[in-house]
Amino acid sequence: MKSYTLHYRNKYPKGHVQATENAVDVYDHEGSHCVALRKNGAGQWVDESGAQGCLDKHDLAPIPKDSRLFKEEVKDGAATGRIIKDEKYDERTSKIDKFLDESDRFVMSCEDLKSKGFEFDEKQRCIREPQAESAALAQ
Repeated sequence: MKSYTLHYRNKYPKGHVQATENAVDVYDHEGSHCVALRKNGAGQWVDESGAQGCLDKHDLAPIPKDSRLFKEEVKDGAATGRIIKDEKYDERTSKIDKFLDESDRFVMSCEDLKSKGFEFDEKQRCIREPQAESAALAQ
């Protein structure tokens, strides 16, 4: 559950995530329900987004490292289970908009961003951004 919570806090940086032992619900910056995960009787996580009328579906596609605002806390080499702000939170917050979809709801996956001209290394760090149209027109 912590990995889902962490992923969705990073994927929906302007929204919020509510997580319990049996459910994870993700909301965007306008309060719209985006993703709903539930544990079934066998203890497996199931995507209930469609049944709940959510805007999106469960998706763990990698997002750019440069857009990840939160991480799991580590003390004395062991994960504590707490989610905290990344050391680069302030720096990344100022740059997050370039990775968001057109509705500003969520960070697009690396694959989706590649189709827009971004390039990433093997650790999903952005190594090249698309040229701005205005810069291309000025030349």
